[in-house]
Amino acid sequence: MNSQPAAPDTGGRPAPFWRRLVHAVRHGLVLPRTDQERKRAVVAWFALHFRPVRLPTRSLTWTHTFGLGGSALVLVLLLTGTGALMMFGYEPAPGNAYRSIERFQDGTRFGGLVRGVHHWSANLLILVVVLHLLRVFFTGGFHAPRQFNWVIGLGLLVCVLASNFTGYLLPWDQLSYWAITISTGMLSYIPLAGDWLQRAARGGDEIGQATLIIFYSLHTTFIPVALVVLAGFHFWRVRKARGVVVPRACRRLSRRPAGPRPIRPPGPAAGSSGRRGWGSPGSRSPNSPGSWSRARWTGSPRIP
Repeated sequence: MNSQPAAPDTGGRPAPFWRRLVHAVRHGLVLPRTDQERKRAVVAWFALHFRPVRLPTRSLTWTHTFGLGGSALVLVLLLTGTGALMMFGYEPAPGNAYRSIERFQDGTRFGGLVRGVHHWSANLLILVVVLHLLRVFFTGGFHAPRQFNWVIGLGLLVCVLASNFTGYLLPWDQLSYWAITISTGMLSYIPLAGDWLQRAARGGDEIGQATLIIFYSLHTTFIPVALVVLAGFHFWRVRKARGVVVPRACRRLSRRPAGPRPIRPPGPAAGSSGRRGWGSPGSRSPNSPGSWSRARWTGSPRIP
């Protein structure tokens, strides 16, 4: 059957904008039935470009990955949405930052819910990313041809930690102020470049307006852009490697043939004195029916 997607039938008139938009996004069959239709669906649908056309069956079980990579993506989307909402009420100034958060949380409808989802999603993201890293490590996902994707994943982990670190100062309360003071003060102990790194992180010798602007810019602009670029490259590398890695034990188990394997019984060599070999007259062939058919498959050969 021809599964080539057809253009919207409008009787010769130009199709409405909304129908053309839906046709551009949902291009082709929704539920393909054959391998050829599945391949065309992957090519036609933008969202399916992140998935390989074919995957090993064992990699599709939920207990193989526990959905940690997808959970991290969902948490990043939650952080992006709630963070964008909080930007409408936040003021990055030392005298107004804390009051703007209080005003957003108490004076805006669902403001407390939005801030709570943002706070707990950020903390849960660290846990999920670390568990995802351990899962990839223990299943051997850092070997070739996935070694470069492992490096990209480490870069994503650094971006997640940096995002949580920079967002910690934004409330500008006593806890965040002194936490950032101590953490940036430890930069001065780095040999040679310690003092320079401390001034660069603080925007000067002391924590103030410049520090808050630097952390706010990193948290809302530079780190999200790095996350989007690295995450897209990370997903594309997974697709290029034909899905997630399957451990070697599972690959060996999947290649093992089903059922018992034939066992050749031990026997004397042909031409030995006083014994009949397999090639001597009167000897039975190991493949002859009646004598060896049962012994070959039960694993207990009978010596004639």
